[in-house]
Parts: sequence; C-alpha cells; structure tokens
Amino acid sequence: MQTATRDLAWQFGRGYRQALTTTNPTTVTPAIPVGGRHRMVLLLGSVAVTTAATNLTVTVTYTDPDAGQQTKTVLNGVSEPVGATGFVGGPFLCAAGTTVQVTATAGTENQATVSVTLVGA
Repeated sequence: MQTATRDLAWQFGRGYRQALTTTNPTTVTPAIPVGGRHRMVLLLGSVAVTTAATNLTVTVTYTDPDAGQQTKTVLNGVSEPVGATGFVGGPFLCAAGTTVQVTATAGTENQATVSVTLVGA
C-alpha cells in the first residue's frame, strides 16, 4: 500500500492497491488530506478475485461540510465473480481541512485485491 505524504495533488489521482488477506475491514488508502477548500471526490475502483467468488463491501469515510463525518457504502456485500470488475462511488463533498479514506471487507480471506483511485475536483 502507498504511504501518505503532505502533497495533496500527488495523492489525489494516485492509485492504491490492497490485497484483502482477512475477513476484517482492511484500509485500502491512507487518510488522504482534502486540503484548504471543499472538494468533490469521486472513487474509481476495481476488484480482482482469484479463485472463487467472494462478497465485497467497500466504504468511504469523509467529512461533509454540513452533515459532519459520513461513512458511505459503495459496494454492500456484493458477490464478485472470479476475474476483474470495476465500480464507481460518489461524488462525495469533502470538507476543507479533513481527510477521506477507503476501507474494504471481503467475505473470504486471500480471494480479492482492491484497487482504487480518488479523483478530486
């Protein structure tokens, strides 16, 4: 997994990839700083399943400028077949000075790898 830096432009648009080696929630991205202004964020993702179909849940945690901290579920226990599939989440309005983070949970350990890119505008 990539590590966070203070350079916001470097982090948004950068790809993150994480193997889901457990059935516990797994952090896919570091807590990425939103920066000095509110930002719309779109999540572009894919999942690669290796041996047998597995259920997958993907969530995004962020702070909305009006509603406060939010956790939105992009995929909710969706059975993903063997192979690769894509998904899109958002847009999410993230408050200035906060962070956005992606977490994934697989129904079966060692079956899936999740890749995501956060695009900010």
